[in-house]
Amino acid sequence: MMLEVRDLEVWYGESQAVRGGGGVSFQVAKGDLVAIIGANGAGNSSSLRALMGLEAFALFPLLAQRRAQPGRTLSGGEQQMLAIAHALMARPRLLLLDKVSLGLMPSMVAQTFATIRDLHRQGVTILLVEQNTRMALGVATRAYVLETAAIALQGTAAELAANPQVRRAYLGG
Repeated sequence: MMLEVRDLEVWYGESQAVRGGGGVSFQVAKGDLVAIIGANGAGNSSSLRALMGLEAFALFPLLAQRRAQPGRTLSGGEQQMLAIAHALMARPRLLLLDKVSLGLMPSMVAQTFATIRDLHRQGVTILLVEQNTRMALGVATRAYVLETAAIALQGTAAELAANPQVRRAYLGG
């Protein structure tokens, strides 16, 4: 099953835009072409917009708690989550991430890298530029070490994590 929706309800302030006896439920199997039809105002587009936003909230539950808050008032970590969620709305085949851990609290760093790992497992190809070498090598399959604008080392993430040069220069040992 590619998509299963159970009891979806969409609200705009005090008024409910989509509801059907506990919510709207439907399934989309791999290879299906599913149409959702209905009169204007029935909630067709509202349902689709809600589904596009649900993925961001599933990846970053904290954003669900802050959804009414302007983005500029979010913490640095929350803004980083929002930026990644925003990029994911386009369903990219390739995601370019630049220094995602910069300025984040350790708990936010861990959550962000867990999300990156999950996205990769879902089939998203990711190019990650990151200064937190330990976390980057922990999620990467392959890695490159740049020095003076040139590739100095390359290999699997495990190979580089075990490399004495990398350990001394980037992993504190």
